[in-house]
Amino acid sequence: MKRLAVVVAVISLACRGGDGDDDEARVPSRVHGRAVILDDQARATLELAVAPVREAELPDIRVRYGRVAARPGDELVIAAPLVGQVTAVAAVAIGDRVTAGQELVRVGPVLGASERAALGVQTAEIGAQVAQAEQEVRLREAELTRTRDLAKDGIASQAKLQEAEAAVTSARARLAAARQGRQAQAGALGRAVSLKSPADGTLIALDAVVGGGVETGRPLARVLRGGARRIDLSVGASDPIATAYEVHVDERWLPARLVARGTTIAEDGNRHDLIELEPGAEPLLGSTVEVRLATAQTRGLVVPESAVLSAAGGDIVYVEGPHGTFEPHLVQITARFGGRVRVARGLAAGDAVVVRGVAALRGEAVRAALGNDED
Repeated sequence: MKRLAVVVAVISLACRGGDGDDDEARVPSRVHGRAVILDDQARATLELAVAPVREAELPDIRVRYGRVAARPGDELVIAAPLVGQVTAVAAVAIGDRVTAGQELVRVGPVLGASERAALGVQTAEIGAQVAQAEQEVRLREAELTRTRDLAKDGIASQAKLQEAEAAVTSARARLAAARQGRQAQAGALGRAVSLKSPADGTLIALDAVVGGGVETGRPLARVLRGGARRIDLSVGASDPIATAYEVHVDERWLPARLVARGTTIAEDGNRHDLIELEPGAEPLLGSTVEVRLATAQTRGLVVPESAVLSAAGGDIVYVEGPHGTFEPHLVQITARFGGRVRVARGLAAGDAVVVRGVAALRGEAVRAALGNDED
């Protein structure tokens, strides 16, 4: 019996020793110095993803600023086709989406007895306005063609080209308004004219109130057609063309392409290049945006931008160590582009960095540190 008791005691001690090892293997979430230590369950809950630091090429960048503009023809003007009075205004607000054919304003003609008698004269006047507008469109289109040819040879500036494009757009809008007036005159006298959006887009201006009088050709609404937005980018007069561009829009960095290089020095002493965002990105017209310009490729340690967390003391990256340990490293970043960053100091090739869940890990570190303080 004594021998049996000794065997049982040895087995019991061995089991307790095994349990102690298991306790060491299951590392609880806690803070040790600057590092946060997670057990497997906490790591899974935070959905952390880790990747090794590698050497790769990433371009150097310059940061410049530009002004958002619409492409020529994307800003559509809805003008009054005749002298009249606003009888209805759509219940839409600036910034609302509108669809092609949606009524925005309704205008009724205002004609007294004498005006009715002079209707024929007015019709002739509108016909003359149409002819004059058609002649102006032809003239502006010819000037635009000539300016484009000169711009290709570097003789005309990008600003002149944009000015010519805007002149064509305005002339076409006046012609459309004049033709609408002629159609209104040809229709039933006294019937209100419905002014509709010519395309799907965003309402950016609405200058009409019920009961207000309007003159022929007065702009009542403007609609911005959906599509790519352009950036008038101010760069140094001698700066080289970048190899790629990124624009900061709504807390995101979006790619852009070069449309035209400025060929003259503006009054601000800079050259103005024209770049274009991909369709779908629609920053506010006239707003100023930050632009990254990529230059020469440089080799270095590169990590995803998602691995970097901004802190009071600078940028940090969490590096995984043994036994579920994650330690923050203060890093020096020399370039950011295309969702990646190049690190000059603070990491070594092969380091395992957290590339997903960094903010959650930082929160866990703060939570665990507060828990330790309470203990």
